[in-house]
Amino acid sequence: MAPISNAMDFSTIKFDYLIIGGGVGGLTLAARLSEDPNVVVGVVEAGKHITDMPEINIPGNRLPLPTIRYVGKALGNPEIDWNFFTVPQAALQGRPIFQPRGKVLGGSSAINFMSLSRATRDEYDAIEKLGNLGWNWEGLLPYFKKMETIAFPPEEDVSKYNLKRESSIHGTDGPVPNSFPIWYPDLHISFLETMEALGVKVNPDPQNGQNVGAFTGSYTIDPQTASRSYAATIHYEANKERSNLHVLTEAHVTKILSKHGDDTVIVTGMTFMCLGKSYTVEAKREISLCAGTPFNTLNFTNCSFQTPQLLELSGIGNPQILEKFGIETVVDLPAVGENLQVGSLCHPKDRTNFSLISQDHPYVPVIQEVTDKTQTFEILEDSTVLGEQAALYMNEKKGMFSSVHPGTPGELSPVKGTRYQTLLAILLHPFSRGSVHISSADPLVPPTIDPNYLAHPVEVEIMVEAVKYSRKVMAQAPLGEHRVKYSQLGPNAKTDEDIKNWVLKYLGSTWHPLGTASMLPKAEGGVVDSDLIVYGTSDLRVVDASIFPLELSCHLQANVYALAEKAAELIRQA
Repeated sequence: MAPISNAMDFSTIKFDYLIIGGGVGGLTLAARLSEDPNVVVGVVEAGKHITDMPEINIPGNRLPLPTIRYVGKALGNPEIDWNFFTVPQAALQGRPIFQPRGKVLGGSSAINFMSLSRATRDEYDAIEKLGNLGWNWEGLLPYFKKMETIAFPPEEDVSKYNLKRESSIHGTDGPVPNSFPIWYPDLHISFLETMEALGVKVNPDPQNGQNVGAFTGSYTIDPQTASRSYAATIHYEANKERSNLHVLTEAHVTKILSKHGDDTVIVTGMTFMCLGKSYTVEAKREISLCAGTPFNTLNFTNCSFQTPQLLELSGIGNPQILEKFGIETVVDLPAVGENLQVGSLCHPKDRTNFSLISQDHPYVPVIQEVTDKTQTFEILEDSTVLGEQAALYMNEKKGMFSSVHPGTPGELSPVKGTRYQTLLAILLHPFSRGSVHISSADPLVPPTIDPNYLAHPVEVEIMVEAVKYSRKVMAQAPLGEHRVKYSQLGPNAKTDEDIKNWVLKYLGSTWHPLGTASMLPKAEGGVVDSDLIVYGTSDLRVVDASIFPLELSCHLQANVYALAEKAAELIRQA
C-alpha cells in the first residue's frame, strides 16, 4: 500500500515519473501511468487530502445564508482554495476579480460546479488546424469515452427532459461518472419549453459534437451515493493501494531542475517546500516503456495560473521578465504566460435557482422576481424546509442537496423572502487576451493575473444584446408566467447605455482560464508541441487546461480529463 507520503521519504524515492499538481490532469495521469507495476509514479500537491468535508462532498451544499460571500461554500475557503485575484481591471472600473482555484488533492474538481460537457466538433478540429495533428474531434472522442461512465437516467426523465443520449459517443466503463440531476426545479421545464417557443430546439445530447440548443446538463455526481465525484475520489482513492503510486500533499513545488544537453534542456527533478523545509527529488534519467526507448519526464499539471508561474521560476519564459526578478534564462520562450483567456460574467448575489442559456464563459445574468408558488433555492431560507431537505438527502440521497445549484459571487442583495430566477447569457469565445506572469522570485508569492477583460469593444456590444435577448426569453410563456417583475437589471436599465454600464459594474469571472502554455507552433506563440512537450526541453510536459490555445464552448473539466488520458498514452508510446 502507498498511503499519503511524508516529505523525507518522498525525496528519497527514485521516480520514473514525477507529476506536479494533484488535480484533474495530475491524478488522471498518475492513475494511468501507475497501471504499469514496473514504473514508480510520484505526485506533489500543495493542498491537503480531505475526505469528509460536506462543502466538497454534497452537491447541493450551497445554503442561502447572507453570511456566505460566495454561493458555492467551498469557493473562497482558504483551506481548499488558492483565492487568487486579478490585478485591477481598467475596463471594470478598476476592480480586481476573484479567481478561485482548488488547493486540495483533486484540485478545482473538488470545488467546481461539477459540470461535464464538451465543445463542438468544429472547435476541436480548429485546434488541429492550428498545427496539432490528431487533436481534433475524432482524435479526442476515444479519450472522452475512456474517461467516463454514462449513467443513463430513468425512462420517465428521458422523455420529460429530453435526455436521449447517444450511446455510441459515451463511455460505459470509465472512472468518471457522467450523470443527470436527481432533483429538477419547476422552472427547468418552463425554460426548455420557452426556448422551443422561441425557435431554439432542445438538444437531447449536447456532448455529440454539436452543443447548440437548449439542454439539460450532466454532472460528475455519483448516482449511487449522490455525492461529488472528483479527481481525488476517482483516481487517488480508487488506486491508493498501488505500491508504485506515491502522493505527497501540503508540499509546494518551487523550481524545476534541469541541465543542458547537446541541443536541448533535460529536466532532472524539482525542489519543493514542506512544513518550512526544502527538499529535492529526482526523476530517473532513463526508463523503459513498451518500446524500450530511453526516456524520463516531469509532468506539469497545475493550472493556467500556476503553470506559467513555475515555468518562469525555473528559467523558462521571456528573458526580459526573468531578468527583472534575477532569474537566469534556461529556455528562451516568450509565449509563456501569454494568451490568457478567462470566462467572465456580471453577477448578482441572488442565491437563486438558475436556468442556464449556456454553460460557460463571459456572461451576464438577468434576474426576475418570480411568484411565491415557484420553487426556487430561496425556499431553503425556511428552517423547516431546510431541515426536511437535509433529512431527505441524508436518508434517501434525494432532494435539493442531491443536485447542483450553480451560484455566483456578487454585490447585489435580493430582498429576503422573495424568490428569484436568473438567466445567464454567456459569451463563449472572448476576443480579449491577457497574461499571467510572476510577480516575485519567491515561489510563495501569487502570480500577476491580468485577463485584460473587455479589451475588445465588441465584447460589451455582444453582452448588451445578450441581456436584451434574455429579457425576451423571460417575457415569453411559459417562463414569463412565473414572473412578477424584473429585479436588479430592471427599471433603471432601459437603454443600451444603461445595460452597458451595468455590465461594466458587475462583470466577474466564470473561472475557466486557459491558453497560458498554448499548444501551438513555437513561431505562432506556442509553449508546448502537439506531444505536450515544452519547447526547448526533451522531457517536460504540460498536461492541464493551459495548453488549449482557444477558449472552448463548455466547462473545462471533461476536456482536462480527456487531455490527461491522451497524455498518458503519448507518454507510454514515447
